[in-house]
Amino acid sequence: MKVSIAAAAAVLACSCSSTVLVQVPPRMQLDRAQTIGIVAFEVADAAGGAPNVSTRFVEAIQHGQPGVAVVELGSSAALLGAVGRSELDRDALREIGRKYELDAVLVGALRMHEQQPRLDVDLDQGFELGAVRAQVRLDGNLEAKLVDTERGATVWSGSSARWIELASVSGDSAGFGSVSVADRQRQVERLVGDMIAEASADFRPSYERRRVD
Repeated sequence: MKVSIAAAAAVLACSCSSTVLVQVPPRMQLDRAQTIGIVAFEVADAAGGAPNVSTRFVEAIQHGQPGVAVVELGSSAALLGAVGRSELDRDALREIGRKYELDAVLVGALRMHEQQPRLDVDLDQGFELGAVRAQVRLDGNLEAKLVDTERGATVWSGSSARWIELASVSGDSAGFGSVSVADRQRQVERLVGDMIAEASADFRPSYERRRVD
């Protein structure tokens, strides 16, 4: 038995020493010599209480790539008015780039919608607790893209679609059950944070184990 344990330990040590943790560069590497502008994300928030998505998206980018210069441009309406345009097309982007000395502009939109309560009945559970369950959830969708101001071409895009539970009720056919209601603002913050992290993942380095020859 002692020999077997020693042999297993030797194999484990060998296998551990044959791999190393390597940092993989971001899929979307930004040029620190360039300047990016960000337009305030459009927010359709039926639930209310959405945090400042634009600022948090910039924080996510700069966390992965410190030193990237970002200029906050305000709302799209105010920005278009400043360059005498009615829509954010190729000509408008070129004007914005020249006026604010930008190489690219980041635009995005957040949509959140509270679903109507949905009732689920599990007939297999019979009269047991949990046989009847109702859930209220918040659905979210975040989209963003980085556009070259001179060419008007999209050089990167990312998105995330998620949902989170706001409240739930479970019970049995006899009338016994339980109610769970989450802190709404905390759930909204969590949902938006998760979507930003997923949508901006291309700007952050990742790590993977690689075998050493």
